[in-house]
Amino acid sequence: MWTIVRQDLQLFNSFVPNEIGLADGNQLTAKTTNIHFLTRFRSIVDQFGTHPAIVEDGKTTYTYRQLWNAAGNTAAWLQSNGVTANSMVAISLEKSAAWIAAMLGVWRCGAAWVPIEPTLPQDRIDLLLKDSQAVWTIDDQNLNNAIDSSGDTSSLTLTSELEDIAYLIYTSGTTGMPKGVEVGHRFLVPMLDQQIRAVQMNEFSRSLFLLTTSFDAAVSDIGTALLSGAALYLETTLEQASRLTATPQQLLSVLADRKISYVDCPPSLLAKLDPKQKPKTLKSILIGGEVCPPDVVRRWASAVRLINVYGPTECTICSSFSICSPITWDRPLIGQPLTGVEYYIEEDTSELLIGGDCLAIGYRNMPGLTDEKFIFVDGKRFYRTGDRVKRDADGEYVFQGRTDRQIKIRGLRIEPAEIESILLEQACVRQAAIVLHESEGRSLLVAFLVVDGPNNSELASVCR
Repeated sequence: MWTIVRQDLQLFNSFVPNEIGLADGNQLTAKTTNIHFLTRFRSIVDQFGTHPAIVEDGKTTYTYRQLWNAAGNTAAWLQSNGVTANSMVAISLEKSAAWIAAMLGVWRCGAAWVPIEPTLPQDRIDLLLKDSQAVWTIDDQNLNNAIDSSGDTSSLTLTSELEDIAYLIYTSGTTGMPKGVEVGHRFLVPMLDQQIRAVQMNEFSRSLFLLTTSFDAAVSDIGTALLSGAALYLETTLEQASRLTATPQQLLSVLADRKISYVDCPPSLLAKLDPKQKPKTLKSILIGGEVCPPDVVRRWASAVRLINVYGPTECTICSSFSICSPITWDRPLIGQPLTGVEYYIEEDTSELLIGGDCLAIGYRNMPGLTDEKFIFVDGKRFYRTGDRVKRDADGEYVFQGRTDRQIKIRGLRIEPAEIESILLEQACVRQAAIVLHESEGRSLLVAFLVVDGPNNSELASVCR
């Protein structure tokens, strides 16, 4: 496929992140601006073209220039196959450097992308492809043709605007139909700039990419690395079938072996790690997606720069963050709003409403739901988060639970009603209830069913 550069990795390994002054932060992104991701990324490519952009399993390296060229080839190939500006392209690949090249390639031809995990059941894939109206799918069968395309890339120009759709992320829905959130380009760079400064990344940083590509926070992991000139490390040994399966010791070993300086880690996994065993190179950790136990936060905040982030998919990944204190963190804070974000708490319900440039365009093919969740208050557009929040005497925003039944497991949003509606489609099921059960540090979904008759074979089919 690509031409692989290994000598750069050997040179890169001579740099040790904790010896180059990460506390100075990143000077390239000192100003938060509303520009296109590709505009900022191109400037990084011009400055750090020979630096490693992506490192797979510690040995296969792709430089920034190679990544940019692969994205250009993909864009030219997509255009030759009829993909036009503002159309939707599905990316159905395992997490890899090629996945990231495909993402950038879709943007380079002015289109938007939707991630579709190849391990999903075929009927689910078909549903997402139909609802997203994807005009093309980049998958294993045509990947090499796309990235190795010899099409003319000299004529490629940025054809999408900040108001256009950047990507489509499907989240769980209460009716059995997943909701496709259309997120624009406008707030991507401002949000990423502020995250880069918070976790203090620069061109010598090394970021470990743990999250699944179907989760919108993956854009944060990719973007913070690529817009700071850092190296993004992908490790196939830590996951199976696009799911993180690493044991604590496996993860600690990779962090040490790769000299990782920054990682976005699910709170449920962080709770299983001992900060006393962390490698010296690890300087910053970002957590979010679910509440992290206060004792875990305090323990890790004493060892690293720990950032807790908050934000629904409908608000461009991250709308606020807190730098965690090892002394005073005793409640689930969601942090202060980012520049360009406005928080408003409804007095009667305590529901948090979010406004500003971060707001998504809306829900794909669901105008009624868009109007219900994206409302206007005093002439300003806000998103109803469904999160109950209060502001304490210190001016901090404190999470207090949900106004509905939505739950989160390892950062993934789950609507119990969606699962219940699918169960109720089975002829033998009369009633269904889904609840979250915590057992020995694990979060499990448990289904309670009322069925007609002792038809165990049919019931077994439902449970599968």
